Amino acid sequence: MTGFHLPTHLREAFGWSSDDTVAAPDVLAAALGMAVPVMLGALAGNIPAGLAAALGSLAIGRARPAGSRRDRLRRLMVLVVLVLLAGLFGVAAGGGSWVGEVTFLVLAGLAATIGGLGPTFAGIVTMFILFLAIIKAVPVFGAGQGLALVGLLALGTLFTLVLRAVFTAVMSRPAESQPQPAKDPASRRERFDAWRSSLARLSGWNYTIRLVAGLAVAAAIARSAPGHDWHWIALTVVLLTPREPEILSVMTTQRAIGTLIGVAFTGLVLGTGLPQWALVPVVAVLAGARTILRSRNYLAYTTVMAPLIILIIDAGQPPDAALLLDRVTGTLIGAALVVVANLAWSPLDRTGKA
Repeated sequence: MTGFHLPTHLREAFGWSSDDTVAAPDVLAAALGMAVPVMLGALAGNIPAGLAAALGSLAIGRARPAGSRRDRLRRLMVLVVLVLLAGLFGVAAGGGSWVGEVTFLVLAGLAATIGGLGPTFAGIVTMFILFLAIIKAVPVFGAGQGLALVGLLALGTLFTLVLRAVFTAVMSRPAESQPQPAKDPASRRERFDAWRSSLARLSGWNYTIRLVAGLAVAAAIARSAPGHDWHWIALTVVLLTPREPEILSVMTTQRAIGTLIGVAFTGLVLGTGLPQWALVPVVAVLAGARTILRSRNYLAYTTVMAPLIILIIDAGQPPDAALLLDRVTGTLIGAALVVVANLAWSPLDRTGKA
């Protein structure tokens, strides 16, 4: 673990980057990919279905990986398949039963371990675990409705991909000769062997252990207080747990502050009694902004992501004061669980036993 210096930490957390340029087709596709399903759901009198389709768009709103066209397509298809699987498994794990909670923990642990194969896998499986937690928390889709949810996720995903392809074709200038990024010198076999070797050491399991431990405690808290909505504890643990153990990483601080602001903002805005049609421009602005903010400042990105997740979980319904308090408290509890897990891992790091 690295040393901690508060002024530097805060400067990095609130710093703004302008290194990366986001293409206009990505912004438009992300905005309309979520807003149009919500609009259609409002017109059909079924906002939850529209938001479920928008969740499919959320998964690939900024999924434009580097590499050859074939590599990009393969990674994108893997992500889409995992999101659809998250729909099925998330519904199966919902309902608050112990069987569902154990299923969720096992799936999250397997995915977290597989993510050790490399950065590409890490990003994809993190998205899978997050969507698993989101869908598990959605009360609208219960047992027997898994196929309906997966169908809506697939429609939202496909719609966004089509939008991005159309906007890219219409708005992008003719492609110039671009240097291809250097290929990873390590072969797939070498990466697999290195990953398998890492699992023979405790350090190879550090992310899985910290994540699953946090999720297990989150599940225990949720079951001990059934009168509260503690889904946000598990979501916070998924969002905040870093792959490399740090007592308090910059990204953890950014996610915690951004989530708190986003939760509070959403409760205040929805509490004003906005008409359902007003969700359409709100979702469009938030979804478009997230594609821009992701590379600018992660705190700001998390601030706009939190309302999108809340809208989907609550099906666009305004939360009451008690629910808003549960969300804010759940965020703080989740952040504390992550910090405690990192602190508990610290002695192993220092002594080299990991």
